[in-house]
Amino acid sequence: MRKRVSRTWWIELAVYLAFGVLAATVLSTAASVLLMGLPHGWQAATTWVQIEHRFLWLVVRLVPASVAVYLIVRVRRGAMEFEARNGSGASTRYHEQHR
Repeated sequence: MRKRVSRTWWIELAVYLAFGVLAATVLSTAASVLLMGLPHGWQAATTWVQIEHRFLWLVVRLVPASVAVYLIVRVRRGAMEFEARNGSGASTRYHEQHR
């Protein structure tokens, strides 16, 4: 028998937040690499103020988006569990109607 690992809501939320920050870091680094390839982009790519500004701009957008995705997943999971508890769904729709 498999033992289920119990996850609490705050651990799942922390994972989604970590993914948001990690995505912002990756995108900020990718933007810096792209800027390094441009003729006059080296200054914008390597200046700490520009990197910080780019990272914070991404974090402000990606972290709330990751929280919204977490809430959507949580609500849909709760709805599916509610349907499973009530016995609704395709498996019980045709109960004892064998052809």
